[in-house]
Amino acid sequence: LNVHAMIRYMFPAHIIEQARGVDFKWREEPQQYFRKNFGSTKLYKKEMEEEMARLGKLKVLDGPLAAIPKIISPAGMLRTVKDCGRVKLRLIVDQTMSGLNDQIRDKSTTYGTLASLIPEINELRRQGKKLKAASLDCSDFYFHFTLKSKLKGLFGIADDGEFFAYETLLFGSAGAPK
Repeated sequence: LNVHAMIRYMFPAHIIEQARGVDFKWREEPQQYFRKNFGSTKLYKKEMEEEMARLGKLKVLDGPLAAIPKIISPAGMLRTVKDCGRVKLRLIVDQTMSGLNDQIRDKSTTYGTLASLIPEINELRRQGKKLKAASLDCSDFYFHFTLKSKLKGLFGIADDGEFFAYETLLFGSAGAPK
């Protein structure tokens, strides 16, 4: 998300703040946790490595890391078959086992939606302002929300003794957009 463009086009402040980094309010400090991956990561080893490399290129997943993240949640490969018969594998992280999701105080975090911007867009149009539009590929939607740096050590995964941490909000987080 381009914060400067959002400011220029007068996006609401709460949406601009989210683009600067997602933060969570905690009931209490999350405890250290480590759990190995699900068996599907071994079953689909090649696919997992490809997906981790792809996420690394997107600057979504950082690693291998020198320091072990505080929370290592188990990762797995989810296999889905599309109507056309194409098999799709997706890397998932189970944060429920670590208790991380349970520690998020506000699970109803609201993220800006296009619908929430309609009043602002209509007002700008009423004022005669010219608007530009853009499209967003939602296949990696959650990865558009960067995490505040203090949170990155809470979203770790392990693979063959190497440790990685998400730089962005990942699918399955209780604080993810709903």
